[in-house]
Amino acid sequence: MTKAASPPPKLAFFDGDDVPLSGGYLYTYVAGTATPAKVFMNSALTLPHPNPVRLDVRGEAAVWIGDADYDFEVTDANGNTVDSFTSVTSLADEFATDPLIFYDDDGKLLSGGLLYTYAAGTTTPLATYTDSSGAVVNANPIELTSQGEASIYLTPDTEHKFVLKDALDGLIYTVDGISASIGISYFSWTDNFDRANAYILGTDWSYVPSTYISIRSNGATYLGGTTNGVASCVSEANVATFSANQEAEITIRSTAAWLIPICGPAVRVDPTFTHHGYYVECSDGVAYSVRKYGNDHGSYAVLVTTATMPMVGDKVTLRVSGTTLTLLVNDVSIWTGTDSDIATGQPGMRFRKPYTDDFYMIVDDFAAREVA
Repeated sequence: MTKAASPPPKLAFFDGDDVPLSGGYLYTYVAGTATPAKVFMNSALTLPHPNPVRLDVRGEAAVWIGDADYDFEVTDANGNTVDSFTSVTSLADEFATDPLIFYDDDGKLLSGGLLYTYAAGTTTPLATYTDSSGAVVNANPIELTSQGEASIYLTPDTEHKFVLKDALDGLIYTVDGISASIGISYFSWTDNFDRANAYILGTDWSYVPSTYISIRSNGATYLGGTTNGVASCVSEANVATFSANQEAEITIRSTAAWLIPICGPAVRVDPTFTHHGYYVECSDGVAYSVRKYGNDHGSYAVLVTTATMPMVGDKVTLRVSGTTLTLLVNDVSIWTGTDSDIATGQPGMRFRKPYTDDFYMIVDDFAAREVA
């Protein structure tokens, strides 16, 4: 198996003279905006860092990011901008180097240091490799060069614990939950609905029924009719057939005046049925829930009703990989479960009918992606 270059266990930043940025700050934003975005202290993404993140004496911080695009701004201890990074989606892609370089507590190169590698959360040694072929296994511990360097490649998507020590076996730090992935190109497609009001979404969509999921105010909504509606991406124009591992995402633009007008992202939709696929119901003022429908209610079930209330501005993502489903709100997972009833289909959206055209929800910025 091809191995993946390890990201650094801690992100390291330097001033203009290549001196570690001791006591500096890392500010993190939603890409292209000045809106702060959460980054995390752990691989489970349950412990958010303060924003900005304070760098240690080595100018470092252990950071994990969510499934989103970030902009980073790095400043010194006095708030002067030192560096910036835009559209960061992978720390491994942005910061991995070969070799990795390690520093001691004085910010000096860790000559002859020792790096122990274990399975995450354990003291069981776990192999790393000298290059992407995986032909040569690193010693464990890895002895760093006189320049504090080591070439480290990991088995993809396998979490490691790194324990860094100096040449005398004195502990410098431990970082748990380090992993890397092979860069694979997955298909994605978006629709921002920025077009004239219409009673159809357009030729890149398939519908059941055919005339009720509509464009209004540069968003998608459900107008008219007496039945529920499903919209899904289909293989037309610039839209391809998606693999079974996929996710769909929408942003709630406005909520409805009643509980019944419900909409949300959907995965593994079969557009030949009014009900077929896994759906998020963003019940206005109530809760997010995940449901499944097989062959027009052939296998209907509520998989989960969460305690999280939908809000205007929420980005809602439903992801399915194999039999595992994940619901994310604003790039944070709020539920994971398993189900094997529906194996294929397209990403899309599902809408439930409003009482009248005056009570509708609008969603925006649809995105569909293949996932691992």
